[in-house]
Amino acid sequence: ARAGLPEYWLVNLVDRVLEVHRDPGPDPAAPFGWRYRVRHTVSPPAVVTPSAISPAAVRVADLLP
Repeated sequence: ARAGLPEYWLVNLVDRVLEVHRDPGPDPAAPFGWRYRVRHTVSPPAVVTPSAISPAAVRVADLLP
């Protein structure tokens, strides 16, 4: 978050979900002083739209084995 990445995705293979982290901002309580304020956990058959290329859509099922 401190690096200014507006969003990152974590493919959680153990739980078979996609964790989407958005909206970085300062947080004095966080280990490095920043954190992502919005976190969504989505599973198939959900579809996620990346903030950088909003007209695109990614099926969560396509990211999981």
